[in-house]
Amino acid sequence: MRRSILATASFIPFVIAQHALASDVIYSTEGTVNRFNATQSGIDNQIGQLSSDSGAYIYPWDYNAAQQVGVNNIANVSQNGAGNFANFKQGQDNVHTYDDGFAYNFGSISEAAFNTLNLDQMGEENTGISIQMGNQNLAIMTQSGSLNVTTVEQWGDMDIAQSSQFGVENTSAINQSDFNGFGGEKNASIFQNGNSNYASINQYEDYYSTISTGPQSASIDQVGSSNSASVYQTGIADLTLSMHGNSNTHTVNQRIIAPFAPENSADIASFGDFNAITLTQAGIGGNTADVLQEGNQNGVTLTQNRQDAYASVTQVGDNNLLNLTQNGIGNSFQISMVGNSHSISLTQF
Repeated sequence: MRRSILATASFIPFVIAQHALASDVIYSTEGTVNRFNATQSGIDNQIGQLSSDSGAYIYPWDYNAAQQVGVNNIANVSQNGAGNFANFKQGQDNVHTYDDGFAYNFGSISEAAFNTLNLDQMGEENTGISIQMGNQNLAIMTQSGSLNVTTVEQWGDMDIAQSSQFGVENTSAINQSDFNGFGGEKNASIFQNGNSNYASINQYEDYYSTISTGPQSASIDQVGSSNSASVYQTGIADLTLSMHGNSNTHTVNQRIIAPFAPENSADIASFGDFNAITLTQAGIGGNTADVLQEGNQNGVTLTQNRQDAYASVTQVGDNNLLNLTQNGIGNSFQISMVGNSHSISLTQF
């Protein structure tokens, strides 16, 4: 069964329920205060369409997605079954050109705000993609099952993205970016409970942002084995990262690009075996890092550039390794190791 809906109005509530196999919905609305509620039960259900852009990084011109265009739209999507797919976009469809040596056609964010997407997928082999263009938008993605993939793209200011995955071999990626000089506050959080999970948060602050004093907040919590987390932040960055399990890997890069962003902070904890932490902080100065490891054969590589940096590292367990490099004046550190066979390499210049 295939359904295609196109609506233009100021207020449209739309409800669809499907209890069948291989059903799909192609959906588009324009206006304000649109409502979309969809429930699919079965196998191989689909919201929107898959395109060549639908990968780890989704661009806002992916018009294969089901769309809501305007302000204060709400979409609630629930898929219960196996092999489900959802590709949903919220934002303004007006086009202008942003030229920095290359010509990109972006939708205007001036009238794309206060949109909300709730996606709940229960089953196996689910894929959820959310694209939001504008300010003060909210995306909540929940997946319960196996082999799930979540990708959230948000372009604008004061956007919030939340991803929760319960199952095996889940992958979650959140990308939050400025939009043609409109930077500011961003908030992203990922929770994964299962095995072989991968979490990625990318918060990008454009150097030319005119609104770049708002903080970037990121949080990752992983419970399970063989987890991996990667975080890249370029504004006033604040990070909380926690792993409970074995063979975890943390890779964090906090850099200052916007001219008004003074400092970064990172709070990282590992509880388990074979954990590895790599943290790089660079910017104007005043960066802080608090690292805790409880377990065996852990490793920390911490690099802080610029002045007035502070690092606190605590390792409880055996065979831990610490490499700390601080570049600048007025830097300080505090190190505590409890256990055997520890190794420290410290460089300040």
